[in-house]
Amino acid sequence: MFVAEVIPLELVSVFVAVAVMFALVRLKVDLGLALVVEGLTIVLLSKYYLLPDVVLSTLKSDRSLSLILAALFISTLAELYRVSGLIKVFGDELVKFLRNPTLVLAFIPAVMGLMPIAGGAILSAPVVEVVGGSLGLSTASMAFLNVWFRHTIFFVYPLSQNLMAAAALTNHTLTELAAYQLPLTLAMFLLGYLHIRFRSGGTNLRNSSNGNIVFSKPDVRQLLLSSAPLLTSIAVALLIKPLLDVFKVYSDYSVPIGALVGVVVILVVNNGGGSRTRMLVKALKERRVASMVLASFGAMLTYYAIVLTGVPEVIASIIQEVKIPMLALELAIPGLLSLISGSSLVGITSSIPLLTLGRSISVSEASLMYFSAFMFYIASPVHLCLLFTNQYFKENLMRTYRYLIPATAVMTVIAVIYFVISSSFLGI
Repeated sequence: MFVAEVIPLELVSVFVAVAVMFALVRLKVDLGLALVVEGLTIVLLSKYYLLPDVVLSTLKSDRSLSLILAALFISTLAELYRVSGLIKVFGDELVKFLRNPTLVLAFIPAVMGLMPIAGGAILSAPVVEVVGGSLGLSTASMAFLNVWFRHTIFFVYPLSQNLMAAAALTNHTLTELAAYQLPLTLAMFLLGYLHIRFRSGGTNLRNSSNGNIVFSKPDVRQLLLSSAPLLTSIAVALLIKPLLDVFKVYSDYSVPIGALVGVVVILVVNNGGGSRTRMLVKALKERRVASMVLASFGAMLTYYAIVLTGVPEVIASIIQEVKIPMLALELAIPGLLSLISGSSLVGITSSIPLLTLGRSISVSEASLMYFSAFMFYIASPVHLCLLFTNQYFKENLMRTYRYLIPATAVMTVIAVIYFVISSSFLGI
């Protein structure tokens, strides 16, 4: 009772739920189950009578269904790439084509970032595994780089739902916001590049065959065939999205549709011998597939638990009562909401209206709030890309955090310095 009077029960429930989730993950409980427990804990500790509403909202939501289907088809596609051996062909040929493994590590996750799916980093993970392994990187480094490079484009990507929402809520154009944030994108790329340089074996590259990667001429046919399922998935998802909008169908269904087409394509192009049906069954039986589907459900359950129990409103009321400098609020509140929800969109849409309060703000202020929501989302313990990537690499979240948290801290310092210079000296 005393705790509830000092700290709102809604916040206590979130802190306890996150702690429980961390404990379960440390005890090697399945990630999906841990996320479900987290969502249930939030509701049961704060407003237990809302449990039916939270569960029904999760099950009935187009957002939930599209995410679950996307997780199913994308993880199946990733497993098919692995069991067919096509991912090694793709990785090897791409290294030959780009003639630089570091470029591959940066380029592939960023391209996969064009596919607007929560947890979509699982698509690039197999390539990062092959190329990162050739550089002698640890699985923790590969997990960090996969998540890091995937999200570099979202400071400037004009089709990003997050960027569009931030631009609309701050009364700035997409072009203004994206142009201002270009240096932040470059800074992220640079940090990732430096990590590779210092953590890899330098030029001592190796693979399983002869200990060295030879930059021979790429086999264009093999490169096209091995990349076809992946590129087709992205192309279909991007092309079908506006069509779904026209027919007033939830547009995020474009992602599972695209991934399903990719599954069909990989089954068609695979010529490694053996039954395609047997290969598909083997991929579907992988524990990773079921775990990612359950994790998607658990993430959405947590999302609706946070929203329906009124956590954003509680945080808003606390802000109004406490006298804190606006710069600190703009940096902390969007990030906090993203961190606990695992959704940058929650951080953006819940905090910007509250922090602007109808006043006109500069593009530098708008960017700072977007940056906070987005960077803390990347490091969120319930961020699906991070969780799925760790699941793929069978890596401990805490080990990945050894690289992710310092990188996030450095980016935050860079963003604040950039904000101070641009607002105080350049008047932006």
